[in-house]
Amino acid sequence: MTDQMDFRNIEAALSEVRRLTTSKAEADALIAASLMNLAEAKEKLASIRAEAKTPENAEYVKAAKKAWQASIKAHELSIVAFKGDIAAYDAEIATILNRVPEARLDN
Repeated sequence: MTDQMDFRNIEAALSEVRRLTTSKAEADALIAASLMNLAEAKEKLASIRAEAKTPENAEYVKAAKKAWQASIKAHELSIVAFKGDIAAYDAEIATILNRVPEARLDN
């Protein structure tokens, strides 16, 4: 019975490590997408800032600047959050591997 329980613990641990590794990869992909979106938002903000402000478009320019600044802040915060998620996944994986070293994916 002990051997069977150990096997189940290893299998459960390995399954969890795989799930966390997949989650890390997804977070990495989301960071990459956020970085691309962040660069695009910064370009848009720069183009708005370069746009001549006339009486006709003054409100548009003001609103567009605020919108792109908010977008930039949102992407920056998303990147920080995804990096935090990755750190949490790494910590969980380390905890599992400390308890069940056989759950390493390179076994």
